[in-house]
Amino acid sequence: MTFVELLINIIETRKNQLLKVIAWDWEGELLIKGNKIVRAEVEEEELYGLEALKFMIENQSEIRRVEFRPFEEKEPNLNVGQMELFNLVVPREESEGEETETELEVESVEAKVEPEGEKLLLPICDKYFSEEGLKLIVVNGKVELSREPNTEEVLNLIEKLAKGEEETPCRVEKLLIRLEKLFCLILTKDKNYCAVVADIGELPNYELDEPAIDEELLSVLTSQN
Repeated sequence: MTFVELLINIIETRKNQLLKVIAWDWEGELLIKGNKIVRAEVEEEELYGLEALKFMIENQSEIRRVEFRPFEEKEPNLNVGQMELFNLVVPREESEGEETETELEVESVEAKVEPEGEKLLLPICDKYFSEEGLKLIVVNGKVELSREPNTEEVLNLIEKLAKGEEETPCRVEKLLIRLEKLFCLILTKDKNYCAVVADIGELPNYELDEPAIDEELLSVLTSQN
């Protein structure tokens, strides 16, 4: 999934989100309220508003990860919806001679609960998280574990964020979404993806062993090729 696809999918959910965009040499922040991006800034470059959003798009190949932070009200400096976002991207791509699409399609795959199937991620997660803290584990649309009452809603969000076109210049390969009571880790590798949803109280456990956990989960995705 490209950075722009990620933004479009989030706008489609019409939920308030605060995104931390972490690149190699800079960090940006985006505030999304409903179906609009209402604030953008890149402090290292002293860019704000539309210029900050353009900078993130033009330099998205440098982005390492995107983190979802708890939403907080901040002074708006921008008002960009889905169509305005398309207009920022399409002219640049056309000038480079690339084919563009006016719409991005996100494949919707019906998740299949397979309680007796092969468990790929559960043995890994059991090493780092408590049994009570784990709520949902998904690999390529197949549910390995489900203790989350709103599974369908969470799965829809995961699939929207994890599945997308593999076009350059950038694919966001890791998302860390922090909600009020839960956090969701999504990793993508080539055409494969996995997601782990756990109680927010398990987040310190994840942060403590973050590189090791990511490496083990990604090794499972690599084995799916």
